[in-house]
Amino acid sequence: MAVGRSGPYRYEYIGFRLIAKSPSQYYLVSKTADYNSTKVVVLPDDDTVRVELS
Repeated sequence: MAVGRSGPYRYEYIGFRLIAKSPSQYYLVSKTADYNSTKVVVLPDDDTVRVELS
């Protein structure tokens, strides 16, 4: 889910689960993923993206 923000970051995406981490990428799926049709979100691990895990 994307939430528009007026703070230092343009968007906040919530509702994802980290499934793997490589030296250069994060691999995420939706917490409500249906394993028959799941799409994986791949984010770079660099200064263009801020990832906060809880």
